[in-house]
Amino acid sequence: MDDTDYGIKTQSIDVISGVWVVFEEPDFCGESYILEKGLYGSPEDWGGLHNKVGSTMPVLLDDFQNTGKFKVQLFSDPGFQGSVLVREDSANCLQDGFSVASCKVVAGSWLAFEGQNFTGKMYVLEEGSYPDLRAMGCVSRSSSIQSLQTVGIEFSLPSITLFERCGLRGKRVVLTEGSVNLQLAGGCGRVQSVLVEGGV
Repeated sequence: MDDTDYGIKTQSIDVISGVWVVFEEPDFCGESYILEKGLYGSPEDWGGLHNKVGSTMPVLLDDFQNTGKFKVQLFSDPGFQGSVLVREDSANCLQDGFSVASCKVVAGSWLAFEGQNFTGKMYVLEEGSYPDLRAMGCVSRSSSIQSLQTVGIEFSLPSITLFERCGLRGKRVVLTEGSVNLQLAGGCGRVQSVLVEGGV
């Protein structure tokens, strides 16, 4: 954002169309937030703790004929060097001993997780080249990618139920469209578990 002469301080955002990923640091690094079409009146509305936006990128959908096609090349060394591991589907655990240091997303959108079985910190990887872990969004030197998941297309009607307690218990709020403020959407201030019944 420094390159746009706008600066990095952002108090509100109006997403006119599409889906965007907003990052707190330049080069698509740091905390990330996924924003769909709508008005976000303050950093709290998009989940941010600070009024800082360092970089942003759109989530692109090429065309429906290519849906279901995914490919990522994982490299053991920065700068696309070292051993190569190619994946075309989700992996809840990468090969033993393989450590991701850079990657190229050839097709599709991917979620990279620091833990096995799609747990831990999550990073959104769109088509493009990521020469090191920082470019993927990892800010800690001890970060590692342990599992990958493809992001598919879901045509069912969106429906999600938010629960105030773990195990799908406690106060519940059902949403069938986006909400920029869950407090106003039904007074759900704390979400411990969710049930997605349709959509993404």
